[in-house]
Parts: sequence; structure tokens; C-alpha cells
Amino acid sequence: ELQDSIVDEAAVARQASRVHELLRAYDPPLAEMLGKIGLSALPTLRISTALFVRAGFSLTDCARLWDSLLADPRRFAFCDYLTVGLLMVTRGELLQHENVGAVAEALLAAPAAVDMPKLLRTSYAICAFERRCSVEIAGARQPYPPKPEQSAAEAIEETLAEARQAFSSIWGRVRGAGAEAWEVGSTAAKTRLQDTVAHVAAEAPTWRDQAREAIARASAATKETVAQVAAEAPAWREQARETVAGAVAATKARAAVAAETAASAASVATSALATPAGDATAAAKPASAEVDSSKAFQPPAREAPQAGSGGAPPPAQDAPQLVPRLVAAGES
Repeated sequence: ELQDSIVDEAAVARQASRVHELLRAYDPPLAEMLGKIGLSALPTLRISTALFVRAGFSLTDCARLWDSLLADPRRFAFCDYLTVGLLMVTRGELLQHENVGAVAEALLAAPAAVDMPKLLRTSYAICAFERRCSVEIAGARQPYPPKPEQSAAEAIEETLAEARQAFSSIWGRVRGAGAEAWEVGSTAAKTRLQDTVAHVAAEAPTWRDQAREAIARASAATKETVAQVAAEAPAWREQARETVAGAVAATKARAAVAAETAASAASVATSALATPAGDATAAAKPASAEVDSSKAFQPPAREAPQAGSGGAPPPAQDAPQLVPRLVAAGES
């Protein structure tokens, strides 16, 4: 019976409806205020659930409440009267607040500061009224005080409250299923990761050996290439030396020929400039005969010297014309 009253959500909803009806009969202003702010089910859900163990009562007070519950002939039906009695004992503090949060905090803090003897007396009085003070009306036993009739709006509100409670229960189940699915997925992911790590750890020695073999092959190939280069380096060095020596010898030969040609040209030019006109002409003829029979070099005709000149050498301005001819004769 206790397990059904705690676990069964429909039973909890019925208990919340009974508590609210009792509160409407014994304290209508407080019941109206709790219903208006949407906290009519909070006393049952947070206080009387689990037989007041989680409500905030001290251990001594819980023991006294349980004595009352066990002494009641209807056992745990006395929980409804205890919940209504707690609300009535703390009604003064609850009615002072209009904010939903403040009312909820005052309601949840009430068990820790309530006067236990007063709570028990109030709960016993409510139980007595409900079970012993009924009156006979029209041949039927009616409870006293008479329960107010429930209007259509209140019935709709009660139905909506039960629907909200059912929806919250469904949402709780959905969240629980989602959390369970998440846990299963996380476990599967962890298992897969562990398998991957184990596979990598098993294959790591093989991969290490393969890497070492590849490094050894690369090192051997590098050493072979270096040895081949070292063996062929002397031949390449001798070839380079021979090529450089040949180039140097050719350059020296060309330089010697050029120097000899320049010296010959300079000698001819110097003798031509230093010889008088008549001697230059006589000396030029055999030179021209030896160099080229086609008379490639002929000195320019000069006018006879004027009287009193004494056979002076040609003027200096003729030297630029004579040097190219001498160079051409030396090259031929």
C-alpha cells in the first residue's frame, strides 16, 4: 500500500486532489490563493510524499508523525489530514506573500519551524470532523463541515492540473529514456575507443619495426651514393684540372699572339714616324713587296718640301693615317 501511494503517479494525483478539497472545506481563502498561483499540488508532492521523511521534519518529529500514522485505523490516510493541518497552522505566513516563489519557499520551510503539538491537534480535529461528525441529511450521511460544491471552472482547473501532472510525468519518462540512451551511447563510444586503443597498442610494435627497416634502407642507399661520389670524385677532379689547364694555355697563346702583333705594329709605326719622307718611301717599297704583291700598303704621296725646309720629316698630323696601315700590314 505504501509503495503504491509513493510510486503510482495516479495515486499521487488523487491524493493531491483530496488534500486540496479538504483545504477548500476548512480554509477556503488559503485554498483559493494556492489554486490561483498554481501551487495547489505542491504540498502533496513536496511534503506528504514518502510519509514526510523528505519534507524537512526533524528525526524526533518524524517519529511522532509515524506514531500517529501507525495508530490510525486507516493507516496512511491520515497523511491527508496532516498535510492540511500543516497548511492551516502556517496559513498566516503563507497569506502574507503574493509572489509564487515566496509562497513556495515559505511552504517548503514550514516543516522545519512548525509547532508539532499544535500540528497534531489540528490534524486530529480535522480527522474527527471527517470521520465522526457527519450528519444525516435526507437519509444519507453527509460529511461535516459540508464540502463546497465544485463549479465548472474549478472542475476544468482540476482537470487541467491533472493533465499537467500527467504531462510532466510523461516528460519525466522521456527525459529518463533520453538520459538512458545517452548513457548507452557513451558506453558504446567508450568501448569503441578502448578497442581502437587496444588495436593501436597491438599494432604499434609492427609499425615500429617497419619504420626501422625503412630508415635502415634509406641510410644504406645514402651511404652507397656517398661512396660512389667519393670514388668518382678524383676522376672528376682530374678532368676539371685538365679542362682548366687547357683553357689557361689557350688564353696564354692568344695573349702572346696579341702581344707579338701589337709589338710588331708598334715597331713599324715608330720606324715610320722616325724615318724622313724619302727614306720612308724607299723603305716602304721593299716592305710592301714582301708583305703583299697587290700593294695593300702604300704610303700617301707627299708634296716636295719647300725650299729651305732642309728635308724635314712629315708633319705630326699624318701619324693617325699611317698607324692603321701599319697595323694592317703587320697582321697580313
